[in-house]
Amino acid sequence: AALEEGVARPEDRFYDPGYAIVSGVRIGCWYYGGHGSQTFIQIVENSCNPGFVDVAMKLGKDRFMKYIKGFGFGESTGIDLPGEARGLLEPSKVGPVELATISFGQGISVTPVQLISALATIANDGKLVQPHAAKSIIDKDGKTIHEFSSGSLRQVIAYDTAQEMKKILESVVTNGTGGRGKIEGYKVAGKTGTAEKYVPGKYVVSFMGFAPVDDPKLAILVIIDEPSGGLIYGGTI
Repeated sequence: AALEEGVARPEDRFYDPGYAIVSGVRIGCWYYGGHGSQTFIQIVENSCNPGFVDVAMKLGKDRFMKYIKGFGFGESTGIDLPGEARGLLEPSKVGPVELATISFGQGISVTPVQLISALATIANDGKLVQPHAAKSIIDKDGKTIHEFSSGSLRQVIAYDTAQEMKKILESVVTNGTGGRGKIEGYKVAGKTGTAEKYVPGKYVVSFMGFAPVDDPKLAILVIIDEPSGGLIYGGTI
């Protein structure tokens, strides 16, 4: 959203002292002491909360909500499975603090299908594609009875913006928190996730990625609910 609206460029610099203060509320960085001076690319590489807060404030609520909805959050994707949830997103209840926390993925509830659909939108050059549970139905003789069409629903971001995002997400795997997502011989793009639950000390961690970056064929999302152990981050678990 920030790239599309011209609010941030990949090499723009931001400063993370270890926290951001929004409407009197202190929002900490996961990295004690902060990341200091960093580029927009490094904010994404480092999963830097205060950096994302800064970007969201520059973007503003209205434009941010436009893209959150554009990527399909807050509404069902229409995938052919029963009981699909919409996630929790109440734009009317989003004030400065909520805008800040949503910027790095907390204070909003999303489904795995929404998450992978949003990632696939980047892989598909900015086009949101209708997700399906199956590619086709084939009978016992190997004949295709029905093929599901994954048509494009809308262009969420421009082609050029999607190419920029692909490079940034590849950099997350090459230089950032997604280093364990590397696969020899392939260019991999990805993003780690570490979400706090309302229960203190409980987390949901995740990694999602697609490959090959230049011609994406496969997107994968892995989620671990309430991992145990030492370093509980999406990039380590």
